[in-house]
Amino acid sequence: MRQKIMFKRTFFYLIFILVIVAGIHNLVEKQVFYTPTEDVIALQSLDQKKFDSITLGLEPFRGVMLAANFLGNVKLRSIEDSYFPKIELNPEQISSKNPLLTTEDSCLRGMAIDFEKLTSKLVLITKMRELDKNSFVFNRRPYCNGMRLVPILGFSGTEAWGTWSNGEKTEFSIKTSEAYPSGGKLIIAVRPAINPNIAHDQRIIFVEVDGKPYKKISLTSSEQTNIEIEFDKKNLGALISVVLNHTNPIKLSDISGNDSRIVSVAFLSAKLM
Repeated sequence: MRQKIMFKRTFFYLIFILVIVAGIHNLVEKQVFYTPTEDVIALQSLDQKKFDSITLGLEPFRGVMLAANFLGNVKLRSIEDSYFPKIELNPEQISSKNPLLTTEDSCLRGMAIDFEKLTSKLVLITKMRELDKNSFVFNRRPYCNGMRLVPILGFSGTEAWGTWSNGEKTEFSIKTSEAYPSGGKLIIAVRPAINPNIAHDQRIIFVEVDGKPYKKISLTSSEQTNIEIEFDKKNLGALISVVLNHTNPIKLSDISGNDSRIVSVAFLSAKLM
């Protein structure tokens, strides 16, 4: 009887192990895993060159950790929060002696003037164009935008195209990079959330600028449009404070899918003029 129980138990464990092995085999066979061998070889080669420093524009932890492990002979700095003190990106400081290491799919790649493609993933930039200090694109990392736009309230997460407003209020401030002796204009490109199943649907927004009521906006189409805001004169480094009060936001799920976020407009870009 005991031998029979032991046989059943052994048979059960054998079947269990076979199922696990088959599952792992199936996963390995069908799943494309990222193997950094090519990147490691490129980093080891970089480490033999004489750089004063290398600025890292890599994924905050995995990418930075990989670089830190194989770049031991050079001073490293990171523009992302990581294992090193974070620094501000200054394109003027990027050079052949102080290059920027980033990835092919990074927004930094589009700013490169002189660069070397190290692998299918890694790029070494030795000269960059200056940032446009009067523009902001909502789908870019902050270091790829010259305009200093500080989100305060009411923004959803960044997506491939931009970001949604989130809730009944969106608030942000912009720090001017030049003086506006007679005032200026802020143009925000948005795409309103309009429910096609409701006739004459519209999003109604009350705008405040620098703490004062500015104007009411009615948006009736889901096509891209601009919200134009004029502001009074500003000194260099002054703040422009903007509040958008969304009086009738809707759930994204009311349009399609099951996304429960409460939205009014999608933010695409902003520009000072």
